[in-house]
Amino acid sequence: MQKEINALHENNRWDIMELPKGKSAMPNKSFYKVTTLEGKAKYKVRLVAKAYKQLQGISFLEVSTPIVKMTTLRTVFANFK
Repeated sequence: MQKEINALHENNRWDIMELPKGKSAMPNKSFYKVTTLEGKAKYKVRLVAKAYKQLQGISFLEVSTPIVKMTTLRTVFANFK
């Protein structure tokens, strides 16, 4: 895992910042999975925020879920021919 964290730092994928006063970091949980393909082990990790701990108006102001309609996808892909 340290190898992956080092790669993120080397590629400037994130910045470490100080939290504003009176604020706390979002709780999170790591899920680990090992898969094997052709005899080689591949390790995967997923970091998930515990969004159920958020408070509306404090942690976020509005809720939205991006959804794409199939007609939109067909139109976009039709232009790539």
